[in-house]
Amino acid sequence: MPTDHDLIGAFLSSYGRALSAGDLPAIVACWDIPSLVLHDAGGRAVTATAEVEAFFAGTAAWYQAQGLLATRPESWTVTGLSPALWSVDVRWSALNRDGVWSPSDHSQYILRSTDEGALVISVAITLPA
Repeated sequence: MPTDHDLIGAFLSSYGRALSAGDLPAIVACWDIPSLVLHDAGGRAVTATAEVEAFFAGTAAWYQAQGLLATRPESWTVTGLSPALWSVDVRWSALNRDGVWSPSDHSQYILRSTDEGALVISVAITLPA
């Protein structure tokens, strides 16, 4: 039987593929509405799927302009908070045009299991890489 770590790893890998492809419907499906995004400069409540689409449309273009072709979760730790909530610390790697994977981002997520059993990001925190 898969562990929480395995299930969350599968979610993160799927999310990374969606980010790499710029697949906005798949990215949106990974986010809880409402959700919260926090970073050093502040935070914001995300109250509509259109906000998720708009943010990631711009992010995908920026990453591609930097020569980054794909992203994947490199390592993650999982802490169960309740039967339906997990805190996940994940370090992401990015693939550049030369075919080299290198560390890129560090994030902390609070994931929630929906009534349908899907995982969604309820809180995302950007951490120093």
